[in-house]
Amino acid sequence: MIPRLVSSEVTGTAAGASNAFWQIASTLVPLAIGAVFSATGSFLAAFAALAVGPMIGAVILYFVDENGGKITAADAEPETPDTTTS
Repeated sequence: MIPRLVSSEVTGTAAGASNAFWQIASTLVPLAIGAVFSATGSFLAAFAALAVGPMIGAVILYFVDENGGKITAADAEPETPDTTTS
């Protein structure tokens, strides 16, 4: 999806930044989940905390315009037929 959302000049940079974000998050999440479990003693609370990230991601992705603002044929309004006679 990144190549469709950014220009070709910055595709590599955008992909690298996205990858760096996910790699950093993948090292911090186990610490956070461990802290939640340690504080509450509940696996339910730990799994609920684990579910927060994907839920936030789903909400954010809902607002992403995959077409980059371009109008597609499906988005175009249909032409109204000319009902006047000559």
